Amino acid sequence: MKTLKGRLVLWYALLFTVMAMGVFFYIYTILVHDMGRRVDEELIDDALEIVDIFAESGLQATAREIHLEVDEEDHGRVFYRIFSPQQVVLAATNLESWQHLAIRPEKIPEQGEMNFASLIVPGHEFKVRSIYRHMQGGYLLQIGFEPVENGRLLQLFYESFGVAFAVLVLSGSFLGFLISRRALKGIDRLRESFERVGQENFNQPVAVGREGLEIETLIKAYNQMQQRIQTLIEELHNVTNNIAHDLRSPITRIRGMAETTLTSPQSVPAYQEMTGNVVEECDNLVGMISTMLEIAEADAGVIEIKPVRLDISAMIQDVSELFAPVAEDKKIDLLLELPAEPLLLYGDKTRLQRALANLLDNALKYTPREGKVTLSGIREDSQLHVSVEDTGIGISAKEQKYIFDRFYRVDLSRSTHGNGLGLSLVKSIVFLHHGSIKVISVEGKGSCFHLYLPIASVDSSEWQ
Repeated sequence: MKTLKGRLVLWYALLFTVMAMGVFFYIYTILVHDMGRRVDEELIDDALEIVDIFAESGLQATAREIHLEVDEEDHGRVFYRIFSPQQVVLAATNLESWQHLAIRPEKIPEQGEMNFASLIVPGHEFKVRSIYRHMQGGYLLQIGFEPVENGRLLQLFYESFGVAFAVLVLSGSFLGFLISRRALKGIDRLRESFERVGQENFNQPVAVGREGLEIETLIKAYNQMQQRIQTLIEELHNVTNNIAHDLRSPITRIRGMAETTLTSPQSVPAYQEMTGNVVEECDNLVGMISTMLEIAEADAGVIEIKPVRLDISAMIQDVSELFAPVAEDKKIDLLLELPAEPLLLYGDKTRLQRALANLLDNALKYTPREGKVTLSGIREDSQLHVSVEDTGIGISAKEQKYIFDRFYRVDLSRSTHGNGLGLSLVKSIVFLHHGSIKVISVEGKGSCFHLYLPIASVDSSEWQ
């Protein structure tokens, strides 16, 4: 009974027991009432008939009549007695089977009335139903009847119900076992999955069955939780691998500069130059680590953003003004294609500015002199479409599916300063806003990055 399955079986058994007992008592009550009513009606009819005969023909004729009413086969089940006004038996049927009857009537009705009584007579298996009826001159008629058929019918009913009751309880228990086992299959799968999680196996989601909406919802929630844990673990592994692999080079450079300076006589300016280079490399390392952690947190979904009402048009203009000197130095045309009305949405201002800045920085970095970079924005139904297009070196078709991976750099860009985290950060920021990003590029002709950001309401649950 400690298991939920066992308790469900017990409840089903109790339910069937209560239902069976209720049905039994209902049928029993109706059956007893109907049989008793039939017996009483027959006794009343017989009593009225005898009373009429007594009124018309007298005591002797009535005595002959009651003997005729009871044959030899029925004298053990039916008896008649006529009492004088002084309650002395004047006439009676064969009373060999009724020797334990009371000498005097148990109940005496009022004049013109009749009384019923249920008598327990030794030697008789069932209760005897008796009627007392006043007759003319103060005489009293008693008729008794043992309803043997009714009693046997009730005994058969008891026996049949006992068998049916046992079958119902056993069937109910078995049915409860089957239903509970089927209903709890999802719980058993969850338990097995929890055991696997205890063994550090997070990659086996629980199958959704047909046990019911509540179990299905629980399993889906558990699968989402398990997927979230798996994502967090993978992000942790990725960050660890990235730190171990991609931070080795700058740390090696720092150590090399320091070792070279220390192993040979150097002037103060040389030490100052080395220190400046070390500080610069450390700054690059801090920036790289911060960016990696931010990407990992965004991909794992642990960053909480507080959206505010933004105008993407104004944000694009601000970013273009920030990079205008860079474009001017390289003689690159920096163009804006924006509608007259504001492009409003709710989002994280700082992160969206950083995403646009990274895209524009990449576009200017990989676009040759006298090229062109175009920033545009437009509203499309329930989302905003922002694009950054350039006439730069482009990206080959085989490399386009990798450009959003951390630390990935295309072959043509390896000679340019960078760490390969910019586009990965942009993708994480866009996904953090429940948007999407894609690139269309032709090698040698340029690239166009398309951002799609939903226009969410400020109180939308998707930002929680």
